[in-house]
Amino acid sequence: MKNKNVLSDKINKKFIFKYEPQASVKEMFTNLEESIKTGKRHIQPKNVSITNNLAVINRILSKTRLKLFFMIKTNQPNNIQELAQLLQRDYANV
Repeated sequence: MKNKNVLSDKINKKFIFKYEPQASVKEMFTNLEESIKTGKRHIQPKNVSITNNLAVINRILSKTRLKLFFMIKTNQPNNIQELAQLLQRDYANV
């Protein structure tokens, strides 16, 4: 039962893929410098991927992955075997 709860917790998480053209290493160091000076923590939320490169977004959000995310969200399978059946794919390929 514990495994089912862990998978359920993972299914209910939100993942955000954010394109920010101005995102840069310089911005990261600016945030770090501000944190050092002020003591205020600047933490990027978990499950958020920010990039300034559309090619990265295209790799992350392939049609296959979008279908996978959709199936998880809409059907909430209890395990990978169920997900493989929903996707009509071999278990090893999920």
